[in-house]
Amino acid sequence: MDTDRLYILFNRYVEGFANPEEKQELMQGLADPIHAEALRKWIGECWEKKDLPEYLDSEQSQQLYNAIHEMINPKKRTIRLYPWSRIAVAAVIMIMIFSGAYFSFFKLPDQFTWIFREPQDIKAPVVNRATIVLADGRHLYLDSVNNGQLAVQGKAKLMKLANGEIAYQIQGKTTVQEMIYNTFSNPRGSKVATMKLADGTKVWLNAGSSLTYPVAFNDNERKLRISGEAYFEVAHANTPFKVCKKDMEVKVLGTHFNVNAYDDEESIKISLLEGSVLVSSSGDSSVLKPGQQAAMDLNGNIKVMEASIDEAIAWKKGYFQFNDADIETVMRQVARWYDVEVIYKNKPAKLFRGGMSRNVSVLNVFKILEETGAVKFKIEGKTVIII
Repeated sequence: MDTDRLYILFNRYVEGFANPEEKQELMQGLADPIHAEALRKWIGECWEKKDLPEYLDSEQSQQLYNAIHEMINPKKRTIRLYPWSRIAVAAVIMIMIFSGAYFSFFKLPDQFTWIFREPQDIKAPVVNRATIVLADGRHLYLDSVNNGQLAVQGKAKLMKLANGEIAYQIQGKTTVQEMIYNTFSNPRGSKVATMKLADGTKVWLNAGSSLTYPVAFNDNERKLRISGEAYFEVAHANTPFKVCKKDMEVKVLGTHFNVNAYDDEESIKISLLEGSVLVSSSGDSSVLKPGQQAAMDLNGNIKVMEASIDEAIAWKKGYFQFNDADIETVMRQVARWYDVEVIYKNKPAKLFRGGMSRNVSVLNVFKILEETGAVKFKIEGKTVIII
C-alpha cells in the first residue's frame, strides 16, 4: 500500500466515514514498518490539534497525550516495544479515540495497558411493562400476571388469554347499569401493548401512552379518552365509537385508524386506513377518507391532508419512519421508545428522511443519524446530549 492511500484511510477512520473494508485495509497498512515516519508525522499533527471528544476530561486527555507523545518520540524514553510497534499502537489509539472510543491508562514505565469501553448504550425494549388500573385503584402489571381471569368488574371479566392477549369478556347479554372505568397504561421504554375491549375492538398502545375506557359499553356510545398514541381496529356496531383528547373527538362506527395525541406534540393527528371518521373540535369538524390525515392544532383548528400511512403506523410494525422530520420530532420518538431524556446543545436545521428498526439499541440509531453529517450525540446514563 502506498503512503497516500494509507493517509486517506487514516483520515476517513478518524472522521468516522471508513467502511468495514477500509478499516481492514487500514489495519493491514499499519502493520507495515515502511510507513513509520509518515505515520509518526500524522499522529503528531492530529494530536496537536487537540480536537478531542467531550467525554475525555482534562486528566484523561493529559494521560493520553503523555502516553502517545512518548510513543512517537522514542528518544525521550525507552520501553519494551520495538519502535514501529510503538508507533503502530499510537496510531490505533488515535483512530479509536477520534472514532468514539474511551480509554483509561494505567502504569506506563515498562509497558502500557488500556481498558477499552464502548460508548454507553441503551437496549431497545424487550418486554411490555403495561399496567391496568382497575376502578377500585388496584394495579395489574401485565408482564407478571398469570393466564386466566384477572378481575371481575360488574358483568365484565378481565382475562389474560393463552396467547398473552388481554381481553374483556361480557357475561351474557345485559344492560349496563353503571359505567365502570379502567385505565390501560404503557410507559416509556416499553414494547407496544395490545388489548381487546368488551365490544371486540382491538387496541395497540404505543410507549408513553394511556387509554381510559369503560369495561362494558352501554347502548348510547362507546367513548374512550387517550393520551399518547394508539391504533384502533374498531368492531362494527350501531353504537358510535368515540376517542377523545381534550376538545378533540374522533367518531366512527367501524374502521381502522391511528391517533397520535402526545402532550408534547404540536398537534393531534388522526390517520385513517379504512372506513371513515368524523374528526371534530370546538367549532370545527372534518370527515376523513382512507389515506387522509387530520391535524388539529392547539387552537382546535383542523387541517386535512394526504397521510403518510407508513410513517403514521411505523411504530406498530416495529420501526421508525421519518419523512422530512426535524431533529426534535425524531428525538421525541426516540425518547419515548428508549425512555431517555434529551438535551440540546445544538439543533441542526437538517430534515431527516428514512426508516430503521426499533429493535436496535439506541447507539445504533444514533450511528445511522450521524451518518447524515448533520448531528452528533453523546450518552450519559439515561440522558442523550445532542452536540
